[in-house]
Amino acid sequence: LTEVGLVWISISLARVPDRRWSKSEAVDASFDRRWRGFVKLISDAYFLKRMAWYPLQKLQLEQLVNCSRADPPDIIAERARIVFTTLRALNP
Repeated sequence: LTEVGLVWISISLARVPDRRWSKSEAVDASFDRRWRGFVKLISDAYFLKRMAWYPLQKLQLEQLVNCSRADPPDIIAERARIVFTTLRALNP
């Protein structure tokens, strides 16, 4: 479920107009607070620095600060890949 939420946050930060049929938010406020920084780091790297990767240690630190725990590097890498893939699909 976390991965689906990351896709929604990626779409909201992708600088493309999105139109939802639902009146409710795609992710709840607490999830958005925990993960927006993680996705924002990757989004800024993709759009501002034209990077196709981001250091896993910095992403782990961001997750540790906002979620009070950090996942192993392989899970962090997979979540970063999902965000990068979403951004690349929206803005090649």
